[in-house]
Amino acid sequence: MSDSVAEGFFHDYIRPGVRHIFDGTTGSGKTHSVISIIQALVEGRYPSVGKVVVLTNIVMVRKSPSGKIEVGYPDKVKPISTMAQMLKLTGKILEEYGMGKVTIILAMDEAQNYMLADQNGAAENQAMVKFVANIRKFGICAFFLTPTYRNLAPKIRNFPDDEKPGNCNVLWRKDLKSAMSDYDESIARSISMVKLDSYEAEYEPFYVESTSWTKPIESLKPGEYSYDTLSAADFSMGTNKDGKEFEIKDFLSFCSGKFSEEIPVAIKEYFETWEGEEDTLGASKAMKEDIRYLVGCADRGKDRYNLPVRTMAEILDISPSTLNAYQHKIHELDKNQQASSLSNVLNGAPQGRDIYNLRGKEAREENSATEKNEEEVES
Repeated sequence: MSDSVAEGFFHDYIRPGVRHIFDGTTGSGKTHSVISIIQALVEGRYPSVGKVVVLTNIVMVRKSPSGKIEVGYPDKVKPISTMAQMLKLTGKILEEYGMGKVTIILAMDEAQNYMLADQNGAAENQAMVKFVANIRKFGICAFFLTPTYRNLAPKIRNFPDDEKPGNCNVLWRKDLKSAMSDYDESIARSISMVKLDSYEAEYEPFYVESTSWTKPIESLKPGEYSYDTLSAADFSMGTNKDGKEFEIKDFLSFCSGKFSEEIPVAIKEYFETWEGEEDTLGASKAMKEDIRYLVGCADRGKDRYNLPVRTMAEILDISPSTLNAYQHKIHELDKNQQASSLSNVLNGAPQGRDIYNLRGKEAREENSATEKNEEEVES
């Protein structure tokens, strides 16, 4: 396959929102092909694709100057082992490059371990399926590697036109034995059969040229990288310092309703809250009181004046996404732990302070006159 044909393919199918599945038994060359594609993309071999950064649970190694083989990753390839870590890094990458100016490839080995078809009804599985449906919003193009794609949940493995519609856009099938019977042994490992966009599409052969990152580890020179064929890929949801498991549905809920340029900031603020979680928001006593005060102001602004969060955030000099995060956490805590706590805090908020900056001069003068009359009565 010529570089021009390959560039056309990658231009069309390496972009946010596209989901690739690499299917093939152990040793068939799935990871070999994925690593070759990744290296070509991050090194800019196909310029029309643009900038690419990779997040992966595939273990990579590097030969040090002293000749020692150690875990190491090339520039623009970042290791991940949890969903929380992956999304936090996604936010940092989007903040660094800008929305729409980078494609983040999420290359997940052993994908069946966290998107199993026979656990399709499990809450975590459903959350993962929902996340995969929303990857375009986060600038992600997904590569899912699995010994058999039928192990994956239908929403992940099926094409949009399947009897049970799914989100798969590109299905790569690796069959080394078949490739060796049809092609020269020297290139068989680099051959994949690819189906695009439709359940009814025909498989077409696709040649992925091997790159230096696929060299056998024992042949590496100092400073060179490769992937470890024997290491087990690991991935979990992740927990914060207080042992609370990361919840995809909460993350997606927090990021929903944001326009694209707000996404990196929203991700950052979500993790500042989640990672600092301790009692309320992992804050000092004084800060907790300030947070509750802000949430109280926002709630009263909505209840009394029907003001949206964005307007209240401007009044309170805080970003809308941060205010949303504070409201979500405080309301959740009060609902589950202290149903009357928020009411007590709000009722105790300073009433003489013009916290909304909405009352006009007449209203303030009227309030002042009322307070003066009350003082005279008391005296």
